[in-house]
Amino acid sequence: PSPKPLLACVMGLTLGRARIFEQVAGIVVTPSMRDLLEAEAALSKAHAQVRSLERLALQIIGLRLMGYAGIHLSGIHDVEQLLTLEQTINRWQSRIHSLEQWAPAWAACWQMPGLPAVTFHPPEANWRLGESHVTASRKETARYHLLSGFHSLLFSRSSWLSQAFGWAVQRPVWATPTGARVLHRLERSVKRPLVGCDTCGRCRLEDTLYVCPETCPKGLANGPCGGTSLNRCEFGDRECIHSVKYRMAKAVGQTEVLVERLIPCVEENSRHRSSWPGWFEARGCASASPCGGG
Repeated sequence: PSPKPLLACVMGLTLGRARIFEQVAGIVVTPSMRDLLEAEAALSKAHAQVRSLERLALQIIGLRLMGYAGIHLSGIHDVEQLLTLEQTINRWQSRIHSLEQWAPAWAACWQMPGLPAVTFHPPEANWRLGESHVTASRKETARYHLLSGFHSLLFSRSSWLSQAFGWAVQRPVWATPTGARVLHRLERSVKRPLVGCDTCGRCRLEDTLYVCPETCPKGLANGPCGGTSLNRCEFGDRECIHSVKYRMAKAVGQTEVLVERLIPCVEENSRHRSSWPGWFEARGCASASPCGGG
């Protein structure tokens, strides 16, 4: 699939903003980051401002080198600051032409004599980029294979059983108001105990490793929200479904699904009705496409 252009939202980090962000779900300001910002502010407000703009300029350059289409800049309140930022970006751009050149400059801008090295991960999360020590349980893996096999039997559109099921759910009786209600209740009664289905009308289970996006309080299918902390939902009562998806994908060798498939949103007018007739109407869709699924 072709890459999707993305914008990154950026803002220069100052001590005042860090104190505010510490209370905002999804934003991490580590103790070592705060110590550095406090030390810079103790020298002078002007020095802290220069350092903040320096880091912001490097962040913008790094994002460009990572392939972002552009940035959404906030926190710059006057023309003088904007011009200074532009000059700083131009100065660094003449010296940095790759991520290999950028990385040491980025690390250096977060250092100060007499202070320990700054770390960006929460103190409780001792992870490093590229490390992964999670996996799905045997029960979760068995559940995935069971549901995947069930999907192949009934929703492949190629086997005789799938074609027979497709023919059955496309009968005119299911298009009547009473028939539609019955089919909706039937699908919900089958799938809700298995996956927490809320009958969104456009089932995406095949693309989400049979972890229903509707079990996320926000219904997010493509990734966690900013409130996720240490793989826990911001509501605190469950593991984030995207942590579950990653563990499952790793266990069954399907991690490419997480980066190759952009899962569509569900339109409000499709909710609370069966997804089965629509799945078989979409005969031109490839099985890995975002057309839905059982």
